[in-house]
Amino acid sequence: VAIDGRSRQGQPLAGVGRGVACMLPFLAEAAEIELLTARERPAAGVGLPEHALATPWPHVSSAWLQWSAPRWLRSFDGVFHCPFYGLPFRQPVPMVVTIHDLTFEHRPEWFGTAQRLAFVTQGRWAARTARVVVTDTRTVADDVMATYGVPSDRILIAPYAVDACFRPDRRPDDVLARLGVTEPYVVAVGGSPRRNLEMAVAAWRAVREQRHVALVVVGTDDVPREPGVFGGRIDEESWADVLAG
Repeated sequence: VAIDGRSRQGQPLAGVGRGVACMLPFLAEAAEIELLTARERPAAGVGLPEHALATPWPHVSSAWLQWSAPRWLRSFDGVFHCPFYGLPFRQPVPMVVTIHDLTFEHRPEWFGTAQRLAFVTQGRWAARTARVVVTDTRTVADDVMATYGVPSDRILIAPYAVDACFRPDRRPDDVLARLGVTEPYVVAVGGSPRRNLEMAVAAWRAVREQRHVALVVVGTDDVPREPGVFGGRIDEESWADVLAG
């Protein structure tokens, strides 16, 4: 299996990069893995065969997928998996794609015009041509079937593995002391609009009327300024500690 590993080259890791990093050790137990990466980025460094592919347009993400990957795959005897929505238009080998959501179809206001056009073009083509469409959840699988007409026998639901740093036995005392949290709490993740921090805060306010519980917001500096709310951007280890608590 050849895997598009560019999401693993991001620093810090975003969601898809973290998911790929956690998936690879399990997948490597069942198949031979060749990781395809971008030459202009830092190496993925995951202990697997890694092929750093160059492109004439290094700052255009789609150029790597449409130019570099197909050229390398011409001499490859296996399957190509892109874990991030898109597939090449030229497909010299069987293709697998992971589609994490269809927000670009249903919530266009969350995207710039060019960005949404790229996602829509790639997503529709990938759904039409992939031998298998992987989704993280049943909800997304149902959406892909309803929106793109992909039959159920071409869809595989495969939740990502959990990063080993997220464990229930971690002790959150130090980070909670830094944040000023001294009572039971719930956690909300902020950042992009799809995370719907506004609704999480509204739900916490309703609960707050019935019981004394704090709200810890992570992943954003835009934390509501009101009693009982704590948080902000914290490092990865602190984030794991907060979730463990």
